[in-house]
Amino acid sequence: MDPKEKDLNGGVADETLSQEVIVINNKPSAGDITEQIDEEAASDIEVLAELTEPVSVKKKLPISTIVLSVLCVALAVVLLLTQFGVIGTLRKSSATGGADWFSTPEESIRFFVESVRDKRFDLACSAFASEEIAPEARFALQLERVGSYNPLTQYNMPEQYPDYAPAILAVSQGKSAGSTLQFASSLLLGEEYLQPNAFSTEPEMAQQEIESIASRLNPEQLKGLTFVRADAIDADYQNSEEYKSFIDKRVTAFGYDSYIEYMAMVKLDETFYIAMFAMVSDNGKWKIYEMNSGLLQFSYSIAIPITEEDYLKMI
Repeated sequence: MDPKEKDLNGGVADETLSQEVIVINNKPSAGDITEQIDEEAASDIEVLAELTEPVSVKKKLPISTIVLSVLCVALAVVLLLTQFGVIGTLRKSSATGGADWFSTPEESIRFFVESVRDKRFDLACSAFASEEIAPEARFALQLERVGSYNPLTQYNMPEQYPDYAPAILAVSQGKSAGSTLQFASSLLLGEEYLQPNAFSTEPEMAQQEIESIASRLNPEQLKGLTFVRADAIDADYQNSEEYKSFIDKRVTAFGYDSYIEYMAMVKLDETFYIAMFAMVSDNGKWKIYEMNSGLLQFSYSIAIPITEEDYLKMI
């Protein structure tokens, strides 16, 4: 496999992840980006993520704080199965008691983190735009922007065939639920989340190992989770006219006003973690699009241990 082969999230299924390194690419021109997207059979999920691949910063997620083992391959498979959805098709909430749109991306991320802390996973999921149907989304325009059609991942839009709407909504909500559970379990399991081992062949030992995992997944242990801060990734570049012009031409196809990538730092007990959030706005209000970063080429909805010092170096 080419080490830069793209996955369904628009990030990379990079074999170097198993070597504990995530590197940010150099930034090509907008023309190069457009040509790259036109050449690929991108899905509608990939569009907003792939268009954020160019970056100007040359930073690394610190090796000393990131342990990404061969589970990344397994995670990629899991995400492929759980993220088979259309995220750009969603808007006004159909669920009662869910989160409304937020004034800032930071407020949306804080709400998500604090809902996980409070074991309100239903509310955490409602912080995603995937709780809603976006009437402004246009399937034909999305195909025009992508330049290709992949029926495995690009579903028909409900604005043309509303009979599809309930299924599309359910698939999208399932993706958000999967991201929420991955975030929570990565916090609770720590390195065990990234380094799974087969259970012992000895029945008694295997039972102990199973009980250990089950006890660590107890959501009561999330009560110490705190939101520390959230920051736009490479804000200068994302605010540049070149980047904004490129984004604006594509984000409207999904029914949104704008798109921006954030990273957030949270703390559980005495450990700091970093997590990625791609955000979208509707009428100036914000929700989470999905938990990954095209700019940092990171496609997983997990929290990774990091020091506060290393996080601040990334801003």
